[in-house]
Amino acid sequence: MKARPRKVENRIAEELNRWFNQVGLSPIERIPVLGRAGPDFTKNELQLRLDAKSRLAIPKSMKCGEEVIYFGMYAGVRLCDLDKLTRLSIRPVRASKTVARWVEKMEPNGGVILHWPHTPIKHAVLIMRLEVWQSVLNRMEIPWNPL
Repeated sequence: MKARPRKVENRIAEELNRWFNQVGLSPIERIPVLGRAGPDFTKNELQLRLDAKSRLAIPKSMKCGEEVIYFGMYAGVRLCDLDKLTRLSIRPVRASKTVARWVEKMEPNGGVILHWPHTPIKHAVLIMRLEVWQSVLNRMEIPWNPL
C-alpha cells in the first residue's frame, strides 16, 4: 500500500471523529494492516464497518455538494455535512453498480467512503444503505425520514 492511501485513511478517520465527538461517540482509528480486504477503520458504539476508496475511477455522479445523494437503496453525504444530514435537501443520482458492490462488501452495518485524489478530505462522501443510515440516526435519537 502506498503512503497516500494511508494518509487519506488517517485524515478520513480524523474527519469522522469530529462528527463522532460532536454526537458523544468514541473515536475510530485506521486499522494499520497492509494488503487486506475489509474495513479500514476500528468500530465505535455504532459498530459501522467502513472502507475508504480513494481513486480517480470513482464515478463523478457520486460527488455531492451540501446535499444528500441517493440511488436505489443507498444514500450518501459529504463528511463535512454529517452534522447537518437531517436538514439537507435530497438529490437522486445515477446508480453505480461499482459503488453498490463496495457497500455490499461491508454488510452488515457498513458503508464506503469515497474520496477523489487531490480533493479535500472533508468532501469525501460516506455512502451507506438507507436502513443503516436510519439505524445510526435512531441510535443517536435523531429523527430522519429521507424519502
